[in-house]
Amino acid sequence: GISFMGYIAIKVLGTQRGIYLTGIFGGLVSSTAVSITLSKIYALKQDFLKNIAGAIAISFSIMYLRVLLEAFVINPALAQKLVLPYLLASLFAFLFVLYLYRASCSTQHNETISISNNPLEISEALKLGLLFGVIFGSIAFFQSKMGDTGIYIVAFLSGLSDVDAITLSLSKLALEQISMEVAIRGIVIATVTNSLVKLGIVWILGGKRLGGIIALFYLITLTPIIGTIFFVQL
Repeated sequence: GISFMGYIAIKVLGTQRGIYLTGIFGGLVSSTAVSITLSKIYALKQDFLKNIAGAIAISFSIMYLRVLLEAFVINPALAQKLVLPYLLASLFAFLFVLYLYRASCSTQHNETISISNNPLEISEALKLGLLFGVIFGSIAFFQSKMGDTGIYIVAFLSGLSDVDAITLSLSKLALEQISMEVAIRGIVIATVTNSLVKLGIVWILGGKRLGGIIALFYLITLTPIIGTIFFVQL
């Protein structure tokens, strides 16, 4: 449903609505796709640095809200433990984006992206369903072999490509099979891992100037989230 909202918004608004709307609606579909495409645009044009950085940052900000929403749908009690750090991260993120927007408001930039992933295609549903099943089964296997450490390993590996499936899996398991503390730490590990992967994508494809801005963005926004691992109170 979240992806479908972003997909429809892009299709309805078209290609001339501005790069920040692209970041918002593209982030609902895939913030990784946004980071790849806009990093390539900057590498080719070497212009509109703050606009592109702001659009990428706001697409990443959407991930924090996605995690909260997905956790709330499955496990409201767990979501309540994530509200403060993830909302703080979102607040810091939007303030950061606002600064970039105001700094670049004297320029015009209508570059947008095209998200090819149609969330209504059966392949998209199958991919998420398959990933959910694999993660769900892997958690049980690794936990039986390695305890809580096994869950953290799965969370790390899952975060290399996706946050949604591991968030849904751990939120569900926290209802009966694992502790809420372990689930929260697993979600945080996946969030941080996925963020670092996307930072690497931006740095490699877009260069050090764009990568440096996104690195600062993550330094600011991930701090309250990482603190959850050490200060979560049950």
